[in-house]
Amino acid sequence: MEEIIIMNYKQASEILIASTDGVFEKIAKNEKEKAYNEHLDPFDPSIAMKVDKNYVFLPKTFSQKFKVFISGFFLRKLYKYTNKKFHTEIVGAEKIKDIDSGIVTCNHVNKLDSVAISLALKGKKINIVAAPFNNMSGFVGDMMRASGMLPLGSDFGGMKNFNLAIETCLQQGCVLFFPEQSEWWLYEKPRPFKIGAYHYAVKHDKPIIPMLITFKPSDEKDINGVSLKKFVVNVLEPIYPDKSLPEKERAEDLLNKNYALCKAKYEEFYNKELIF
Repeated sequence: MEEIIIMNYKQASEILIASTDGVFEKIAKNEKEKAYNEHLDPFDPSIAMKVDKNYVFLPKTFSQKFKVFISGFFLRKLYKYTNKKFHTEIVGAEKIKDIDSGIVTCNHVNKLDSVAISLALKGKKINIVAAPFNNMSGFVGDMMRASGMLPLGSDFGGMKNFNLAIETCLQQGCVLFFPEQSEWWLYEKPRPFKIGAYHYAVKHDKPIIPMLITFKPSDEKDINGVSLKKFVVNVLEPIYPDKSLPEKERAEDLLNKNYALCKAKYEEFYNKELIF
């Protein structure tokens, strides 16, 4: 029985981390069109749970918490096998050892990269902002919710509850935003950022904890025979809202500083200029 469970974990992790059909062609096309924030993989909104005023973002009852605990156990087992492929390395975690709460930002390069990012937080509690279509029904959706997923609201009531959930989560730990908005599989360059994460940092007076995943060569391949890369999660210098600026300008300032740090790390790590 244990062998079957292990095989299932291994198969599931290999499917989740694998490249999808035509991903490199899609990346090349979007680069040419400068559509850097577009989703590349197909998704089915019909299987997503609606995030409205009745949606429960954070578990409250014993049964809800127990479900999260069990799903979280499966998620950790799943990543154990995933990490055998990615060999995750953490660099710079000491920069945030005294920070208990903040907005984490990182490039989005794989479906399970949020778990790698959580390793860099060294036990800090983390919740993860996701697009509504990620809020799937069934076991996969349960695992994502167990990982601390906060799907964006589907309507006004959903967004109101989403904002309340962000406030609660920032009282307890960190919230991860992917400011590039979409996942591009093992893509090296930091893409242009959206402003949302930085508005929340200003609103709640929290630091930005910037990270950038870079890659080293690997002998590993995915189930499609495509070469994988080793993950290096680079924790960069925290950025605080500049209260000398007018409030409306603080978010843009955080975004620009965050992107500048990622650009500098990219150019240092790969020893080449960032050019789109």
